[in-house]
Amino acid sequence: MGLGSELVLLSIGSRGRPHFSPQLAYSLVVAELFELAQAGRIELRGDRIFLVDRTPIGVPLADEQLHRLTGGVVNLRVWLERRAPFRIDSYVGELNAGGVISVRTITMGNADPVKGIMLNESARSAAAARRLVEVCERGRAAEGDALAFVVLARAGRAADAHLRGWSNRKRRAAVDGLVRAVPTTDSPAEKLLAACLGLISELSRKAPTKPGDGRTIDQQIGLTRAGRNAALYWGM
Repeated sequence: MGLGSELVLLSIGSRGRPHFSPQLAYSLVVAELFELAQAGRIELRGDRIFLVDRTPIGVPLADEQLHRLTGGVVNLRVWLERRAPFRIDSYVGELNAGGVISVRTITMGNADPVKGIMLNESARSAAAARRLVEVCERGRAAEGDALAFVVLARAGRAADAHLRGWSNRKRRAAVDGLVRAVPTTDSPAEKLLAACLGLISELSRKAPTKPGDGRTIDQQIGLTRAGRNAALYWGM
């Protein structure tokens, strides 16, 4: 399971109630870029992504992104703007196809039918939540994939439901410390991550809450009514 799938499962939670956001959509694109950079497939030079190795890394959604990068040099901001609007749908679709979740139509009385997300493998969601806590407690010692997971969980608001309340104050502080520490690292993948953090925040503020064709959000990605209020992202 790739970094992006782990973030989506963290956002869905153990009860199957999604907490999707515009920030998550952009964070998923960054997760894919991070995996490609960590595998030595791409490099960030200035504000441009350079393809340096076309070899797939074995993570389907990241490999799809690698395939689309084969045109050569791409501006980082433009890439996030183009890719983010469709990433949550892609991950929900892949997890559904793999049997990890089920997207089911629910009819309630005379109301219009809606779709709900059912967790078939709750252990995976629980593992993602457990990893979040473990990395928080590791603090500044976190690096690589673990660092990216926690930083993007924070940036994509996937961590919010898991770090609420007074009892989690030290963990929230640890995450914020990791976010501040990212720009100081020497790793090319972590430097790319640092360059993307500001863009996640900036671009997500501009994301509309409804798509251009006027469909409601739950009609696009299959949310329950409860989840719909939390799902403010620009999708297909």
